[in-house]
Amino acid sequence: MKRIYLAGKIEGLTWDNWMDNYELPLRKAFSEINNGEPIQVLSPMRGKELLKDRGVITGSVVNDIPMCEASRVVNRDLNDVANCDILIVNFALKASPTSSYPSPVGTYLEIGFAKGRGKFIIGIVPLDYPFRQHYFFPMLDMVFVSVSDLCDNLPDILPR
Repeated sequence: MKRIYLAGKIEGLTWDNWMDNYELPLRKAFSEINNGEPIQVLSPMRGKELLKDRGVITGSVVNDIPMCEASRVVNRDLNDVANCDILIVNFALKASPTSSYPSPVGTYLEIGFAKGRGKFIIGIVPLDYPFRQHYFFPMLDMVFVSVSDLCDNLPDILPR
């Protein structure tokens, strides 16, 4: 079974923004191409369904949700990265089309952690992403400009 971890900045987004613009399109694409091999999608949003009705996700919004405590989030996410076969990192996530791209410090940490473990890393990096030439960019094994671009190319990538 292939395990794929979905990484990306969550703070500043809503539940629906994350799901509709990242996780659900990829889950649909995976289900259409699994070629008989099951794919387990590891999402940093699992266990955080209480965020659905909280609006924009910020530190103050999640403090009362046990699965959102910082130490739990970091431990679980790094465990997921350690146990995945492929890390997909989405730098295209923004609160709205007119907002700026967030600085995803935790996502950078996940990239370094995954690279140190020899994981295959796919990046979704829009052409207008301000840090496209940043230090993390060479760590990505493949780069796509959008979620739909990645979904269109998944049959050529999986199974790996």
